[in-house]
Amino acid sequence: MSMSARIGLVAVVACAGMMFASAGSARESSLTVAIDLAADVAFAAKQGVPIVILYSLAGCPQCEIVRRSHLTPLANETPLRAIVRQLNLQSTAPIRNFDGTLTTQKAVIEQQKIDFAPVVVFYGAGGKRAGEPLVGSMLADFYGVYLENGIAEAKKSLAPTGGATKK
Repeated sequence: MSMSARIGLVAVVACAGMMFASAGSARESSLTVAIDLAADVAFAAKQGVPIVILYSLAGCPQCEIVRRSHLTPLANETPLRAIVRQLNLQSTAPIRNFDGTLTTQKAVIEQQKIDFAPVVVFYGAGGKRAGEPLVGSMLADFYGVYLENGIAEAKKSLAPTGGATKK
């Protein structure tokens, strides 16, 4: 076998290996899809934790990074620090909204004025937004810090005084 034929064979084998490796990792990780936000609010209140929702798109690589690297570990923590849910920007699946009304994921997303993915939004008492949403995948080195700050801010809103302190 000539040298150029060997190089060609090595290139084909390497490409095939990368295709198989990427096919195995192409499967998206998953978070619990929100189906009853009113029940989530009630449960979160009992637990004294905020709700964190990832607004995502199927096949979105940045959504997958946020989901896999930050939100899946958060969702699996013990003790529970947040209720973590996901909504898909293109889904018309039924969902019970924060106020208990039956609607669709798409309608909730429109009501929340989300038109980009990924967006992570923090919700405190009564399903009210708390803190600044995380838009995009941001700088990977700092995303965890931004996530922690958002959780802390949302948790403040769970206090009986709404997080306000008197001096």
